[in-house]
Amino acid sequence: AVRPRLALVSAGAHNTFGHPHPDVVARYRRRGVQFLNTAWEGTITLATDGRRLWVGTAASPVERRLPEGP
Repeated sequence: AVRPRLALVSAGAHNTFGHPHPDVVARYRRRGVQFLNTAWEGTITLATDGRRLWVGTAASPVERRLPEGP
């Protein structure tokens, strides 16, 4: 029913729970959803003007605009 373009996971590097599960990551990627995980990216920042969304991470500090949806 929804068409997410971005999925965020807050998890520590080398966490003992194995989050996120590889099946979950694969499911999002198959659907073309941009997937960000704090364990891999570090701090994730989001900014919006109410219509558009910009994403920045510690691993890639240049903010990038999320592509428009359908």
